[in-house]
Amino acid sequence: MADEENEQGGAKKSGGLNVVGLLITAALAGAAGYGGSLMSMPAPDTGETGANDSLPGESIALDAFVLTMTSTEGEPKAAKVQLTIELNRDTTADSFLVFVPRVRDALLSYLRSQNYENLANNKRQRIMAKEMLDAVHAVGGEAVAAVLVQDLVVQ
Repeated sequence: MADEENEQGGAKKSGGLNVVGLLITAALAGAAGYGGSLMSMPAPDTGETGANDSLPGESIALDAFVLTMTSTEGEPKAAKVQLTIELNRDTTADSFLVFVPRVRDALLSYLRSQNYENLANNKRQRIMAKEMLDAVHAVGGEAVAAVLVQDLVVQ
């Protein structure tokens, strides 16, 4: 039967496994396993005391802000903004809760002063976060390290 296939110009098909495909798959699986094990290893201790200086403090998730604003053409627009306050590491969330109404007021005032184009502009997000942090500091929230935008929907 094999002779008949060769006479007709057809190739003989084997029912065996593709060895090269198996080797490539095994090599990729091994490399992924090795890379995953490296990623799960803790960073080596360098002995420096300032290694945790970049760790954030406690966070307080504020209730969502829902507001209306106008576009530069004067059209009314709606926005929903979810912010989280990140505190300095030496401040506890419980001790800062008395400032939350003042902080919400400052942030809402800031957000209402913005137009639709400012909120919708991705390039302005970092600038707005810094300006919101300045507004919080201006009302006594010096313990706030950052204002984080968790969700922003503008229509």
